[in-house]
Amino acid sequence: MKWFNDLKVATKVLSACSIFIIIILGISANTYMAVSSADKQFDDFFRNRFITSLELNNIHKDLLQLRVNMLVQLDAAKAGNIAEIQKRVDQNRLITEDYRKNLDSYMTSSMTDEEKKLTDEFLDKAKAAAEIRPKIAEALLKGNIAEGEKYMNAWAIGYRDTRAVIDKLIELKVADGRIVQQKQNEDVAATNILLLIILIISLAVGAVITVILSKSVSGPVKKGLAFAELIAQGNFLERIDLDQKDELGQLGKALNTSADNLEKLISEIIMASQNLVRAVEEIASGNENLSQRTSEQASSLEEIAATVEETNASTRQNAGNANEANTLAETSSRL
Repeated sequence: MKWFNDLKVATKVLSACSIFIIIILGISANTYMAVSSADKQFDDFFRNRFITSLELNNIHKDLLQLRVNMLVQLDAAKAGNIAEIQKRVDQNRLITEDYRKNLDSYMTSSMTDEEKKLTDEFLDKAKAAAEIRPKIAEALLKGNIAEGEKYMNAWAIGYRDTRAVIDKLIELKVADGRIVQQKQNEDVAATNILLLIILIISLAVGAVITVILSKSVSGPVKKGLAFAELIAQGNFLERIDLDQKDELGQLGKALNTSADNLEKLISEIIMASQNLVRAVEEIASGNENLSQRTSEQASSLEEIAATVEETNASTRQNAGNANEANTLAETSSRL
């Protein structure tokens, strides 16, 4: 990992943070795609399975209500209640509008090939039944109960056929819904496993990066601290062994250079001190010689002074003797 140690400290930290950010972005992107896929699947299920099942159920209820109204119309016709027949005709008109509304909404949904086939079959049977229904009301309003019953029986056959097709369509929707639900559960399980794997890998990568980054910083710092303690103890022989080109490596080289300069300075100071000691010793030795010579010269001077004093005494004595001789000479001459 020398190439990593040679990177600047800021670059190391930035690289580690970038890797963490990439991992976080990867997890976020995977989660977003999983959620988006689940959302699309749910929308498809809701619109093309759940809502369409409700629409088919509403169509079935509309057809059932139409049949109920037809039976009421038949009873009203037998009782001669034309107003009730007309009332049911008006109700059937509203029910038919709701039926068409539900059918149109259902037709806009997405369908499988089998559903399309059943839907076409339903439309054919529903169309045939729809053509018969007005004839029932028309016959009953005219009081032709037998003809009305004949048309009603024919419509009932079509009703049962369309109801059977609707039941098949609803069963298909329910079956497809179960398939979608199962697939969604499998996708969720796969996504959870993938997220767990990514999380484990992220933790492993994060731990490795943290250890590498910690060692690349703490190792040189510990070496620098130990080196500083040696310098504080007066040991200038050791050096930092730090082979990297980042700020810590540059700091180690600077400390080594400082130690070299400090060692050189201390050596020069020691040499200068030794030279000074030798000079002081030489000066002291010279002073001792000078003192000895001075003492010898003082002794010589004392001897010279004594000699001079003796000479002076001799001279004075000689002078006295001379004076005495002169005195004797003068005395002798007077005699």
